Amino acid sequence: MSMERDMELIRDLLIEFKGYQAGSSVTADDEKEDYHIYLLLEAGLIEAEIRNYMGGSRSFDNLHITTAGHDFIDAAKNETVWKKTKDVLKQKGVEISGVPIGVLKELLKTKMKEYIGLQ
Repeated sequence: MSMERDMELIRDLLIEFKGYQAGSSVTADDEKEDYHIYLLLEAGLIEAEIRNYMGGSRSFDNLHITTAGHDFIDAAKNETVWKKTKDVLKQKGVEISGVPIGVLKELLKTKMKEYIGLQ
């Protein structure tokens, strides 16, 4: 499995988690998803307790989205804002997977401000 960060998957996971009850447990469908859930945890976008099982699988228990996670997903879930953010990066020759989450969050906030007319 490649350890490339997939920002589309990160976005999709956060959108999915937003629909869960606070305190839910999540087990990844595959290694890639597991890795990206762990990245969300490391980035402070979610909080969860990790439970490791024999055989190498693990679950993320008592999961909830942090304030930073809500800020990220509130901008990223808007298809227009997400597309404009990716377009800016593409124009600069930058792959979205190569942008630090903090920078991406700031760019999303800027594009959201433009979208609602605050900038």
